[in-house]
Amino acid sequence: MNARRGPSGVRFAADTLGLVPVLACVGLVSGCGNLDDQIPSQNVAYTPDGTLAVFTNDAIRLFDSRLQAETHAGIPAAGMTFAPSADGMTFALSADGTTAAVAYGRTQGLSTRNAVRIVRIPTGELVNDIDIAIPPTPPISPGYFAGLVALSPKGDLVYVQNRAQPIDAPSREDSDSSAFRVSDGARLWGGKWLMSPVFSADGSSLFATFLPGDGTGEFELDLVSRDALTGAPRFTVNMGVDGVITLAGGGLIAGVWWESWDSAGYGIWSSKDGTLIQKFPLIPGHLSGSSNEGQPPLACWRDGDLCAVCTSNPDGLKVTIWRTDGTIVRTLAWPSGANINDIAFSPDGSLIALAGDKARVYRISDGELVGERTFRYGVF
Repeated sequence: MNARRGPSGVRFAADTLGLVPVLACVGLVSGCGNLDDQIPSQNVAYTPDGTLAVFTNDAIRLFDSRLQAETHAGIPAAGMTFAPSADGMTFALSADGTTAAVAYGRTQGLSTRNAVRIVRIPTGELVNDIDIAIPPTPPISPGYFAGLVALSPKGDLVYVQNRAQPIDAPSREDSDSSAFRVSDGARLWGGKWLMSPVFSADGSSLFATFLPGDGTGEFELDLVSRDALTGAPRFTVNMGVDGVITLAGGGLIAGVWWESWDSAGYGIWSSKDGTLIQKFPLIPGHLSGSSNEGQPPLACWRDGDLCAVCTSNPDGLKVTIWRTDGTIVRTLAWPSGANINDIAFSPDGSLIALAGDKARVYRISDGELVGERTFRYGVF
């Protein structure tokens, strides 16, 4: 169920099993059926009160910050996934912790319906289920799926990648990827395959990366900012790298990129105008993991100065935590044979949660593992 992306920007994907629409057992709980039927945690995110949301392909589960106890009933995820796809459904949590978005695909005859379901946290109340295809675009191929999804801080806007595009589209970068108003599902703007989408802290802008032209040249991305309501350009700067971005604290954008197969670059840009503030010495190892859309897991502490990324080397996977001044804080070694899908910092910056074959939470000050969970399909 992994998707990986190398320095050339090429994505590699493996088939994903269809969704079993029942709640998953958590941990080695008595009453679970086949204990080999383990499913990975796809995404992790913290709410402002410290609740840890763990997303799998069959449920959204809510825990205390250390992953010790489940605090609310699980919320079944949306719809039926289809194969082949990279990671099945994709997920996002609003910065205020009140809203979750699940982008998914559901087979309909020889085509699929791409949609995004919006639910309240922690109740699971359905807010909207938005069809993200735009007529008269032809039905999307069954081999494709909804891509990354981003929610505005208050959960009132959602941006979703969608590979559907007109037959005569001049570039493979033209697509139905769009921003929608959550309340009524109205499409606000779109038309380009924007990668690493993330809303600004005040919700007024959407930041992303974009591969200009037809994609036949080097994988050098632009860092772009668009008005969240209209899509009007606010700035576009050439990053000069094939990388991934996210929002950091203090009005900063953090980015990582494939410097070479055995080293990763990282740096900081201004969210005001896209100015490159600083690039730092390379991190040993190549960007790795199996985050949605084949991107390496990257996260920052929204209220502080910490960021983290997953890399790999001959000894296995590791998570490097650094400050936005470039100082390396800690490196966490991942168990051999495991994978990492996503990273999240707790609101106070003391904990880091990792999604993968298991969900794990570490204390940053000493690297101690403080919580771990295994997820499985079905309750028997």
